[in-house]
Amino acid sequence: MAAKTKNGQTTPLVSAAEKISIKLIDNFPNHPFYVFDDDMFELTESIRKNGLISPVIVRKKYDRYEMISGHRRKHACEILGHTYSSDEVKKMIERQKKKYGWEFLFIGANIDAVSTATKFGIGADRAVNYRADSRGTEVLFNTVSETVCCMRENQPLTADWSRKIDEDNKKRICCICGRRKCQYDFM
Repeated sequence: MAAKTKNGQTTPLVSAAEKISIKLIDNFPNHPFYVFDDDMFELTESIRKNGLISPVIVRKKYDRYEMISGHRRKHACEILGHTYSSDEVKKMIERQKKKYGWEFLFIGANIDAVSTATKFGIGADRAVNYRADSRGTEVLFNTVSETVCCMRENQPLTADWSRKIDEDNKKRICCICGRRKCQYDFM
């Protein structure tokens, strides 16, 4: 489950082991674009024929999920009536890795990122925990940006791609109990 922070917000990532209904996913309230049915024919037909190739990004928010990226894909799936179990997501990830050579990174907060990633077919070396606060998010975004830039230059993903995120996460004090390493840390 998602943990609430002091200001009432929830953590960005959560494990999804059960089938999630699209009806539980709310659109991001400040999404700057609009989705119109007139523009959906090609995307809907592609998803009908090939399935959802590029997954959407959601975050747990209380007892529901909030759409971060993929509003058009969500709308197309609503038109088609799609939902996906964790096994189906794992198969899609494995297909993309095998067919297109895609790399997947799993970044989690307040969960065991390695255990959760492996459920979806993502290797332990591609999973990392981070602190879901402003400093942790800044380290995360900078590290992912550097990693993506290297991959776009056809450089291989190094084993230490997540080193800065790990270092930041491990040196921080737990926001729940105040200790450096505790029962609430998933490392």
